[in-house]
Amino acid sequence: MSSPASGDEVARFDLDNAHDVSWSESEVISDHQVRVHFIGGDPQCYGYNATVTESSSTIVIRVTEGTIPDAPQACPAIGRPATLLVDVDSPVAGREIVPGEGDGD
Repeated sequence: MSSPASGDEVARFDLDNAHDVSWSESEVISDHQVRVHFIGGDPQCYGYNATVTESSSTIVIRVTEGTIPDAPQACPAIGRPATLLVDVDSPVAGREIVPGEGDGD
């Protein structure tokens, strides 16, 4: 992942209890970057990362949420707008960008 803009989540790969979250919107930032929008939890409790699968016609982006190390025992059940900047290997070039499915493991 490239450096996120102010407000983008920083991708983390040290998450516990990981599971997929739905994202609602994507925006092409450059030939090799896409920003996805989703509802996130308390940043003191939860972190995010993305998995990308590319084909000649589609870019499948799966966003995963999990508990970060040293998160408080009790985390508030809040929802807040969040974004994650995702790098793609090949230029977006008009390919369809779709949410991935899975269990986040």
